[in-house]
Amino acid sequence: MEALTHTEPTEPAIPAVEPAPDPAPERHGRLRNRRPNRSTLLTQAIATNALAVFGLIFFAVLVLNVNAGAGQRRTELILLMLAIALVLTLNIVILRRQFAPLEKLVSTMDEIDLSQPGSRAEMPRAATEDIAELVDAFNKMIERLEDERMGKVQATVEAQESERARVARDLHDEANQALTAVILRLQAAAEDAPPEIAGQINDAKQLASQAMEELLQVVRRLRPTTLDLGLRNAVSSQVAEFGERTGIDTEFNFDGDSRKRLTDDRELAVYRVVQEALSNVVQHADATRVEVALTIADTIVLTVQDNGKGFNPSLPTGRFGVTGMRERAMLVDGLLEIESSPGAGTTLRMEMP
Repeated sequence: MEALTHTEPTEPAIPAVEPAPDPAPERHGRLRNRRPNRSTLLTQAIATNALAVFGLIFFAVLVLNVNAGAGQRRTELILLMLAIALVLTLNIVILRRQFAPLEKLVSTMDEIDLSQPGSRAEMPRAATEDIAELVDAFNKMIERLEDERMGKVQATVEAQESERARVARDLHDEANQALTAVILRLQAAAEDAPPEIAGQINDAKQLASQAMEELLQVVRRLRPTTLDLGLRNAVSSQVAEFGERTGIDTEFNFDGDSRKRLTDDRELAVYRVVQEALSNVVQHADATRVEVALTIADTIVLTVQDNGKGFNPSLPTGRFGVTGMRERAMLVDGLLEIESSPGAGTTLRMEMP
């Protein structure tokens, strides 16, 4: 007997219905492509009033006394034109005075830089209520943006330092121990090896020892344990190590009380700014000499000066290092300034209260 197979009836295929295109992208595209009106609000107001006045002129000309003599009509026209010119002049002066606070506010908006907090729009003299509300709303918005940016920068810096500490521990605990084991094994192998092979083993041992020393330097840069000995010693050893590693002539000067300890975040900010500044010297400056000066008194002042090729600080450089240094200074209520010009070297100055 043949086996009977039961086949489930297949449903007819339903043609796929494509979703209707979202009109939002097209609408946003139209908004982006729409050209803004280039005329200012002041220009529009003056033009509107001018049209009204010229309409008044046209109407006045129509209702002039046509029966009057030519001299009388000429006098009436001259007086009318003078009156209209006076009205237009007063109108322009009044409108310009009323719109001046808006123009100043726009100028302030263009100059605001969140990386240098503290800039605010000034309240104009005799400002009207709506202008005062606009300026106050703008200042509150800038304050909120600065607070949000400060919080994000602080979280980012803390995450960076935490990750650096984790990587440093992993390198020290794992890679360093592995290299130490390799060196011990090579040393044991060299003692039992024939003389012609022992030399090669010793060379390999020296290379492993050099790799371990470079690894420890990386660990120290990731986690500056030298800060435990004081900021002066940490920066001094950092500058000296930089000179030995790069061959650039370096000098470190200190002024103040070396026993005075700063808060951990301030000491770390100074250390990281020096680290980034020296890194920029190697990558971009082509300098042969670097001077680092640190003053710890009523205010903390750090200066890093090189004799490199310099650059124009007003032009965008595309370097995130400068932004990072400014943010670190900002987190400790400090101010970082850079003075440079092509061919004249660069001077970085950070000041903290």
